[in-house]
Amino acid sequence: MSLSRLDRAEPSDAANAGADRFGGSLTALVTPFADGGRRLDERAFAGLVEWQVAEGTEGLVVAGTTGEAPTLTAGEHDRLLRIAVEAAAGRVPVIAGTGTNCTRSSIELTRAAQAAGAEAIRHQDDVSKRVERTIVERVFVEESVRDMGLETPDSHANFSWIDLGDADEGEVVSALGDSGVVVRPGTPLGGPGHIRVSYGTREQNQRFVDGLAAALG
Repeated sequence: MSLSRLDRAEPSDAANAGADRFGGSLTALVTPFADGGRRLDERAFAGLVEWQVAEGTEGLVVAGTTGEAPTLTAGEHDRLLRIAVEAAAGRVPVIAGTGTNCTRSSIELTRAAQAAGAEAIRHQDDVSKRVERTIVERVFVEESVRDMGLETPDSHANFSWIDLGDADEGEVVSALGDSGVVVRPGTPLGGPGHIRVSYGTREQNQRFVDGLAAALG
């Protein structure tokens, strides 16, 4: 696990008091729910923060894996952070889990965490490396596709949406399948004449590029 500090425009003395203490016991908090999991139990969560601080923890990790982050809405994520920051009252730093499988969502959650008063975000080094690799492979795939005269729009998604132009979608998908490359046809996704391709290793992506070039003739 790695931590990255967040800068705040106007940090109060109380909120900044524990900012330099990212060490020792940093507790990953669970997220309590009420009404059969239909809403956050805000009172229980505030009580948990108070108990952890009173027992001597040196930092609180909110909305991480232990806190059921994949099941939280953006609003619930924000609310948890605000409760934690208010309850901790600067006695210990609050660290926000903002990593997701979607880069845009992670950026939005990080901005919300900064606004809520969190002092750092929690992220995994391997996730950062995977994102970097994905970006490199995306550029490789999309430049190769454009070299074939095809178009693929810019987006924040972790896949490419390729316009096949005059080529027959079914024939391209079938030819790619025969060469061991699986892509999603566009028609069932609401985009006839397109294919959707996710990124793999360079070897896998090269096989896709070669297979597509052969399919296009």
